[in-house]
Amino acid sequence: MASTLYDFRRLDPINATPAVLLIFTAAVTATLAFILFQRLLDEGCCHSAPSYVSARETAALDVTGHNLLFFRPMDLNGISQEELTLLAGIGEVSAARIINYRNNLGFFISAEDLEAFDSPLPPKVYGIIKNYVYVDLG
Repeated sequence: MASTLYDFRRLDPINATPAVLLIFTAAVTATLAFILFQRLLDEGCCHSAPSYVSARETAALDVTGHNLLFFRPMDLNGISQEELTLLAGIGEVSAARIINYRNNLGFFISAEDLEAFDSPLPPKVYGIIKNYVYVDLG
């Protein structure tokens, strides 16, 4: 059975330090991987990741026959509806509401705007995705 390489690069906007590299069997879905990663974040495990896995090092891994999924923080002001659905807990309806809300506002000021939105995401979902989104006002 092939494995799936999940590269969760939760980048700190100041020093761009990636957090963790996880490898799961093919039976683990992206949503389950997000939930597992969130648990690691909650327990503080990811803040002490011992090393950075660069693209070169990742390419050096024997990933023949494996699925590769890379998750990086996404800018809420530039994210598409399709990209939003890649986040755990965000389906097509929620993604459409977020895009409509952004279009009506003009732009998000901060990621926390998702908590204040007219059809708010459940707190549990926001708690998961807040680590994968940011707002770039530049």
